[in-house]
Amino acid sequence: MGSVEDNCIIKEFIDNGQITLPTAPQGYSIQIKDSPYNNDCQVMVICGADEHGVLYGAVDFVNKYCGYIIFKVGRGDMESDEYFKTAFNKKAPEWKFVSSPSVEERAIWTWGHCIYDYKAFFNNMVMLKLNEVVIWNDYAPI
Repeated sequence: MGSVEDNCIIKEFIDNGQITLPTAPQGYSIQIKDSPYNNDCQVMVICGADEHGVLYGAVDFVNKYCGYIIFKVGRGDMESDEYFKTAFNKKAPEWKFVSSPSVEERAIWTWGHCIYDYKAFFNNMVMLKLNEVVIWNDYAPI
């Protein structure tokens, strides 16, 4: 997980054409495939165009790959509960996903008095890939 600038393995994969380089700001590429180093293993690569892209790639890995590909959340046809016991203990389905946001600034506006847990609020914003918040208070929250 990382970007071309901070992860030499990702740079090697991109230089060899093994993964797609995300080019748009906040863009990311996720790929689960057989390892080029060991035929018995797999690699799971999350590559971001920048630090925001790495974060959003990790979010989509959890939401889209683990949620829909592995656990089949909401579809009622879960393959097995093996991954709940020991995640990724068996071969994971191969997957490739490249994306970037269409809108650079994704914000939410809210009244401050209705946020009871700011940490949970901001964690939820990350999972929704929102990157800006406007909190309106009648008085400074002291």
